[in-house]
Amino acid sequence: LADRVFDYAYTKEAVRVALEGGARGCLVSSSIWAGLPQVDPSADPELIWAEIDNFLQTEARDRLLELGRIMSEFTS
Repeated sequence: LADRVFDYAYTKEAVRVALEGGARGCLVSSSIWAGLPQVDPSADPELIWAEIDNFLQTEARDRLLELGRIMSEFTS
């Protein structure tokens, strides 16, 4: 999965299937970053960073936590 771009829902299911099949972990793919705000380079840099920070503190964090919970179901 690491060399392809998939949406997060697909990646989450693929990780679950791989763990059910005996995998011992996963490599975080670009699907974690899917949805990162597209920014206008001419926009105010503070606004750009605020959007990116918000994404990292919410969506990206939640995805990583969810994948961690899925992995702990199989690797505990």
